[in-house]
Amino acid sequence: MDTSNTINDSSTIDLGDYTRDTGLLISRDLNISLEEGIELATSIVNDEKRAGRVQVPVVEYQGKDQYGDRVLRKKSLISYIKGAKNGIIAPSGTVYKSHDVELSIHADNTKERVRKRSICKKEGFLAEQRGDINLFNKKEKFQKTYKAANNSLTGLLDNQYNPHYCPSSHYSLTSVTASVTSIGNSLGESMNAGNRMYTRPEIVINHIVSTSTNSDMPLIRRLISKYNLYIPTITDCMYVILKSTRFYWHSKERDEEIEHTLSLMTDEERAAFVYINDLYHLRYYNPLLMKTIISGLIEVHDEEITDMDTAMKGVPEDIEILSKTILYDRMLHHAKNEEVVSFRDNLYRGTKEKLVGTGRHSMAVLDKYDDLIRGFFKTKCLPVNIADVKKLVRACTVLSDTDSTCATYQDWVLWYFNISTPKFTSAEIGVTGAVLLIFTRALSHYLELFSTRMNIKGEYVKMLAMKNEFYWNVMVFTGMTKHYFADVAIREGNVFRETKLELKGSNLINSTLPSQIKKLSDGYFMKTNKLIASGQKINLSEILSEVAGIEQMVLRKLKNLDSDILKEEVISDASGYKLARDKSPFFHILLWNEVFAPKYGEVKNLPAVTVKLKTIMTTKKRIVEGIKLIPDSKIRDRFTKFLERYPKDRLEILRIPKEIIIGSGVPEDLEVLMTFRPAVQELCSTFYTILLTLGYFRKPGTLISDIYAPAKRFEMNKKTIELT
Repeated sequence: MDTSNTINDSSTIDLGDYTRDTGLLISRDLNISLEEGIELATSIVNDEKRAGRVQVPVVEYQGKDQYGDRVLRKKSLISYIKGAKNGIIAPSGTVYKSHDVELSIHADNTKERVRKRSICKKEGFLAEQRGDINLFNKKEKFQKTYKAANNSLTGLLDNQYNPHYCPSSHYSLTSVTASVTSIGNSLGESMNAGNRMYTRPEIVINHIVSTSTNSDMPLIRRLISKYNLYIPTITDCMYVILKSTRFYWHSKERDEEIEHTLSLMTDEERAAFVYINDLYHLRYYNPLLMKTIISGLIEVHDEEITDMDTAMKGVPEDIEILSKTILYDRMLHHAKNEEVVSFRDNLYRGTKEKLVGTGRHSMAVLDKYDDLIRGFFKTKCLPVNIADVKKLVRACTVLSDTDSTCATYQDWVLWYFNISTPKFTSAEIGVTGAVLLIFTRALSHYLELFSTRMNIKGEYVKMLAMKNEFYWNVMVFTGMTKHYFADVAIREGNVFRETKLELKGSNLINSTLPSQIKKLSDGYFMKTNKLIASGQKINLSEILSEVAGIEQMVLRKLKNLDSDILKEEVISDASGYKLARDKSPFFHILLWNEVFAPKYGEVKNLPAVTVKLKTIMTTKKRIVEGIKLIPDSKIRDRFTKFLERYPKDRLEILRIPKEIIIGSGVPEDLEVLMTFRPAVQELCSTFYTILLTLGYFRKPGTLISDIYAPAKRFEMNKKTIELT
């Protein structure tokens, strides 16, 4: 309960970390003690506040009175935050009761569904490996149901027509997931590519100082000595900074100001600034050390198993995933032979001994370098500028969604093996897994730190998590938002016998396409992935000619009114519609029976199935011009008189009765009104997307077959499309 309503509740401001960081910079610049610097920084801030030049923001929020009713209140931001010390404060600013005071009814239910979903996913994959597709499909449906149930919580909270309605919770959930993804993106860029989000010079200076005040300097001194780490010079630091600032701003004066700030820092403080949350620059300046760490993590070992049930106990899930990644070729061999490697039986003992041995060795390597990881990748310094991550210019993050981030590790593979093109070997995939492991462990630490700063306690601190879910050999971005295709080789450590096609985006999934065209386009996506993964060149001319052939096949099918490819619609009697007969779909039956039926046959029985065809009659003028093209003068006359009774501004779509004209093709009196090109373009849209990813830009409105002659003839039957 909050009954206070105060704004100017303090004559002085205590900004904690800000005054400490500013005090450090002042003390170095004026050559005074840190205490004197902090005191001077505090007095400056409060003098500015008293002079009215510093305003403490006012928060307007919904509190509760002594009866528990909501009331509008105001407080200074500082007082609001201090008042939340016993609650949980979400990134959106909403404060909730701590779970040790009162637990939400949703908390344990959500946690239980997460647990059950994890079990279903594991059981489903084992079933798939055994070739039990029915059980796999069943488990896949279950895990998707649990996922949907958890994801639906945010909609439940935002729906005012149920007892759980709580709009602030909807925004809180959104703000938490956005923050988690932002931390993942920002950390991933700095860890894997040395790319920091320095959108303004002030952020650079703040980062230099905050890494100095929030780092364990005694530990960093020991690390420099123990591992003989390179100590970055001021020039080195400026190289690291300019590598990131060039995306956002250029200023010689501000660069000089930053360089002056660096000159005030000690050797270990510059090392902290360059190496904290930056695996890339630790590699850049200490390549031998980094190769040694990665080599140790991916080294294959055997360990004799005495007790199969306890063999993998004590090996964390992320290490088990790394072991399977390192032994990719071996796990792939088992998958192709439908051999399930499980520690519940005594089969494939040699593989299991390698998994256990490799996993335990990787754990030992992590323990060996634990001090290095703690000193640089598990600090108090959260990634830079996460609140403004939408402006991030990416170097390695290929895509990001509401609750996920995906990055490429190709640069690490090329560096480690000193090659120019990846081969996708077990060793290369292992390097990817090793670097990803270091990143995900650092990410777990910062998500726990983020949870702690929201005032989350106990076991719930670890509930916010992002894990290694997919490994793709190839991922192709289409240029459309949230549209990409990839080949999944590994999912949560489970190696697939054949890479699986991953499609994202409504235009790529396109469930409205005829199944034969969908199957063929999916085949082209998979073919593109495999050609890239195998290092082969893609013959664009060949693909263009094939797409031209597919267009011509679709055009033939449309002209023949083939039921496999046309969109159908059932039209009922006029009484079945609220609108007048000339305003409802019944209009098309009326048009047919009065204009075309005398020659081609009447629709007598309703409801009737019709096929939808696009016409050239997109305006009043084009309707008149179109009617003049009809060869049969009687039909021309009937059509004109019909439109005098039922005038239309446009007739872009005609729905033709299927039972009368199916199989015989479009009658010549109708064909002159039809335009099949838009339908061809719609049905071939996924092929155009593939061409776009290969660098071929099609002019809107044109067909590939307008330019390229079909090299092959395609024919579509009831199940597939075949070359003839």
